[in-house]
Amino acid sequence: MTSHEKHRYIQAYSRIIGVAEEKVTEYAEKKGMAALVNNAAQLLKTPTQRKKHQAFLDLYRMSSTLKQKNPILDSPAETAKFVRSVMDKIHDKEAFIVVFVDVQNRVIDYEEVSVGSLAGTSVHPREVFRNAIVNKAYAIIIGHNHPSGDVTPSKVDVEATKALKETGKILRIPVIDHVIVNGLNHYDFYSFRDTGVLEEQAYYRVSSEQTIDDLER
Repeated sequence: MTSHEKHRYIQAYSRIIGVAEEKVTEYAEKKGMAALVNNAAQLLKTPTQRKKHQAFLDLYRMSSTLKQKNPILDSPAETAKFVRSVMDKIHDKEAFIVVFVDVQNRVIDYEEVSVGSLAGTSVHPREVFRNAIVNKAYAIIIGHNHPSGDVTPSKVDVEATKALKETGKILRIPVIDHVIVNGLNHYDFYSFRDTGVLEEQAYYRVSSEQTIDDLER
């Protein structure tokens, strides 16, 4: 945890469990955050507080597991990392995927829409947004790879992105980004967000501001 996340965790713990924030802070400073998470018996005076602590702990562990399986894509770099993890399974073929995210940009699911270049396959907005609606996605992020190693978008890439952007406006399911990753190494990527093509759509969100909010909902 960062210092900011620790502070927000302590604030949430204090409000939910019903223990003064200064006492929680003092305990965490003496015993460490791990002790506060797993064993805060000295702070818990009533059966109700102990039950709330257990419920809070269960939520914390569930949240931690969820973040590992369903990451928050809060930047083009994080999106590129996620897209690469999917593309590694496809090897040397060019593929096009759609990532469905919630209002916090957390991955709900993803779908492989096509394998092969966009010029050689039909990527229709209907196919892209159909499962976005089924998954109740707040927004989508598009990703594909260039096995050649050159991440520069083709004319077809640009036209397809603009078409999906306009469809997203109509359906009110914005396209946050379209990221092209390098098929030869894990460093280069191209973001349509960074180049301004998708600047009118939804924005990346900062995940560190949401860590404790997730637990309080």
